[in-house]
Amino acid sequence: MSEAAILVCRGKNYEIETLISPEDHAWAVSRGNWFVTHGTRRDGKSYVVRSEGGVLVFLHKVVLARAWQLPPTPAHIIGDHRNGNSLDNRRGNLRWATPQMNARNIFGLIERQMELAI
Repeated sequence: MSEAAILVCRGKNYEIETLISPEDHAWAVSRGNWFVTHGTRRDGKSYVVRSEGGVLVFLHKVVLARAWQLPPTPAHIIGDHRNGNSLDNRRGNLRWATPQMNARNIFGLIERQMELAI
């Protein structure tokens, strides 16, 4: 995997470190405070976000846009973390995905977790 820089996300009662590519670090820091929010699915994943004009901006989608501009097709609407770690926002860990691709990722993650439990 690629080199990593640390971006610190601060909330009222927490401080969490997230991985980001060195080429995106200065830009992310210049945008101000990032914080962590929990996803809507039951997987308990946390995502790095910031509020801009009342809209939540997800770090992984901004990194994808900075690295590869627009999604390759209109169907590729999801910013996907290849390794399943939603706090790893390095360029090499991100890809544009379709909902179907993302669903396969979730199934693979569940499969790996089951293997570890056995």
